[in-house]
This record gives sequence, structure tokens and C-alpha cells, in this order.
Amino acid sequence: MRVRVDFNVDDTTKSTEALLKRLLPAWKAAESSGAHLELDFADCQYLGPAAMALLFALLADLDAHGRKWTFVPPKLQRLRAYCQFSGLLHRAGVGGPPNRDHPDNVTIPTRTFSAYDAQAIEDIVRLVRRFIPMSTQTESVLRSSIAELIQNVLDHAKSPTGGFITARAFSHEREVRFVVADTGIGVRRALSARHPNLGSDADAVVAAFDEHRTSQTTAHNRGLGLYHLSEMVRYNGGEIAFLSNTGSAERHGASALHKRTMDQEFPGTMAIVRFRVDDALYGSDAELAADIEL
Repeated sequence: MRVRVDFNVDDTTKSTEALLKRLLPAWKAAESSGAHLELDFADCQYLGPAAMALLFALLADLDAHGRKWTFVPPKLQRLRAYCQFSGLLHRAGVGGPPNRDHPDNVTIPTRTFSAYDAQAIEDIVRLVRRFIPMSTQTESVLRSSIAELIQNVLDHAKSPTGGFITARAFSHEREVRFVVADTGIGVRRALSARHPNLGSDADAVVAAFDEHRTSQTTAHNRGLGLYHLSEMVRYNGGEIAFLSNTGSAERHGASALHKRTMDQEFPGTMAIVRFRVDDALYGSDAELAADIEL
């Protein structure tokens, strides 16, 4: 069974949904029938962290079901390099381990986690510092934002294959994009014990951003933690997109949260975050040192 992805996939809900629409029928068919799945990305010209997290989740699910698959890498050299640096070629057995210190590498190898992954946070911070200087205060906000998403997966997803995290630095935009995904039970089921009357997956995703309506099942975070992440996005002027089953919600800076019912289901959850590295928002190390001297 062959599925061909010959279009670009950026880090937006609609673009991710287009990739799901192409992949999901073959994914489920291969899972149920045992047919060999060939993922042909030869003519694709752009993939971002959202696509990478989705692909790693798909491949882990196929492996968990004992299904066979192959990956045909992009012909475009710069995209093939991104697939190499992100670990996808190595994962597919068509390339060696990624060289994270290569001067052209602007990503981190995609990681799978089933426990709190401090190393993933360190990898992302290290990546940003290579290309975009930032103060310790900015770094602290970035660290806590990533940590919230990792903890959400551990506390609520019940994913049989764990979670997946990846990131990419965009130095000209002074921005880092990080994505956390899982193929667990989804937000609606995670909230159902406390909120059984949620009308749709989209309603459930919006409810997860409400600090008064989250699941609050563990001591590690406050509910699903998304309220605090949303407030970070508002202050930071960044973006967040959150997908779960057929529901999605997006926030761009200070704009209101926008929900939508997707045409294609995401089997689990995915958070796509664009974080602006701007020390003017959080304070510079020089300012902190000056305060201490005074």
C-alpha cells in the first residue's frame, strides 16, 4: 500500500489536517489489514516540526501493531537534510544518526518520551542558544512552556507509545517552534469524568484552555496546563494550535481562542507552539546583573 505526499506541510492546523487526510486512511488500513505501507515523500518540498511529530507518532503506532513500513525520502536536498537532522531518515533505516552539531542543523532529533524528559527541554534550549541569543529569564519561560506540554502527555494522554517532541529554530524570525504529540485518549475523554456534557471534541479542546474546567487529576500541573500556556502565548505574541480527535483550537498572540471542528481526525493530541525569543518581554541578563549590583 503506497501513500504519496507531494505537497508542503507547514506548522498550521489546516496543513497538518491535510497531511492527516492523506495519511490516516492508509495508516488505519495498514494497521487493520497488515499490508505493507510505503510512505512516499519524494516530491514533498517542505516539512516542519508538526509533520515530523505526526510521522514519528504514526510510525510508532505501526511498529506497536507489528506492521511493516518503508519511507521514501524527499528528493529535495535541503528537505532531505532536515529529515536527516530530525532523525527521520535514521528512524526509517535510510540514513545514519543525526549530527546535532552540524552548522546547518536547525532542529533537534525527534524524541520519544514515556517519563518526564528533562533532556528534551535541554536539547531545545541548546538549539535556540546556538542560533538566537536569549536571557536566562526568556529561557525560563521557554522551559516551563515545554515542560507543561510534556507533563500533560504523561498525566492525561494514556498513550501506548508515549509522547513525541521536536523543535526547529528560525533565526531570522527569532522564533522557535516546538511540537508535542501523542496517540492517546484525547482531550474529550481526559475531561469526561469531570465534564461529561461536553458537546464535541472542539468544545473539549476549548474547555481544556479554561483554568476552571480542566481535569486536575495530578499534583504535577494545573489541569491540562493549557490555560497557562495560552497566557504565555498572549504575552509572548506567539501562537499555539492544539488538535485532539476532530477538535482544534488556535490562538495568535492576544487574539481570542478560535475553535474549529476538523474534517479529519487526529488520533490523540498535538500542540504546535511558536515562541518568540524576545528578551524585551522578560528582561535581559544585563538588567538582572545591574539589579543585583544595586
